[in-house]
Amino acid sequence: MSDPRALSKNLASRLGELRKLHQELNSLAHTALALLRQNQLEALDDLWAKRRELWTRISLRHRKLGPTFDQWSLVLAELPAQTAAQRQQEVDDIRDLAQQTLELDQLAVPMLERAMDDLRGQMKKLDAGKKLVRAYSRNPTNSRPRPGFSRNG
Repeated sequence: MSDPRALSKNLASRLGELRKLHQELNSLAHTALALLRQNQLEALDDLWAKRRELWTRISLRHRKLGPTFDQWSLVLAELPAQTAAQRQQEVDDIRDLAQQTLELDQLAVPMLERAMDDLRGQMKKLDAGKKLVRAYSRNPTNSRPRPGFSRNG
């Protein structure tokens, strides 16, 4: 394929970037869980935006590494044994981070569902209040006379 040193350096750099992104994502998952436990739903808006941006960046890194991962055993075979073991460990660490993030997200699901149920309940109360206001605002004794009509005659 190519020069093993250059391949190793390039691979180490790309895996390092990917690991950093997964660490950030994992940190945001911890933060989201803490915010959900504290019922600070408003603070989640910014966090979700950051997560979406991180997912986009992670997806781009995966696409760039796709050909390498498709031929992973061949790539490792070109590297010295110790370097190949290091790169494999880096990939395993990234997978572990991704698994931890998934588990944190799974813990957040029931809390998010409860929060959504609470919001739905609040929306139903708000809708009921709006209907009540509309019903009373249509009362003829509360309305102004229409132009061209007089109450006196």
